[in-house]
Amino acid sequence: MAVFRVHKDANYTVMANYHLRDRMLSLKGKGLMSFFLSLPESWTYSIRGLEKVLKENRTAISGSINELIQLGYVKRRQTREENGKLSHIVYDIYEKPEQEGRPDILKPQSENLNAVHPDTACPDAGNPPQIITQGKGTKSNNKTNNRFMDASEMEKWHPDYSCEEGESY
Repeated sequence: MAVFRVHKDANYTVMANYHLRDRMLSLKGKGLMSFFLSLPESWTYSIRGLEKVLKENRTAISGSINELIQLGYVKRRQTREENGKLSHIVYDIYEKPEQEGRPDILKPQSENLNAVHPDTACPDAGNPPQIITQGKGTKSNNKTNNRFMDASEMEKWHPDYSCEEGESY
């Protein structure tokens, strides 16, 4: 087994592991989020500015920012000048995702979306096909059901890792 040692002499960043343990966040998204958290709070974000300091192009940066927005780590808002004209874009960055930014994947879906406004003129009276569930895999896959890794899972791949009981990462 390989051992990686990190020697921290100076100029390093301390950040929460929350985004690093998020299974829904891509590696590129984790990297951009880590970069955001490493910058000073006074930093002014723009895609053009990020393009100058990162290796990625405008499309890649925009895609990663959109991923962070979709998962609730970043909020983007357009500001207006006093006369009502659109001004600059402000990016708010959160160490933990905001609830309202979570994608629909995390929200329970209604089975019948037409139930609110059913078609009463010609209702469907036919027999719906039977869905066979016997024999299909119903075991839950821990990797897809839990968005964040917990401490016991971390200990599986790193035996020296330890944290508080019941803590998630």
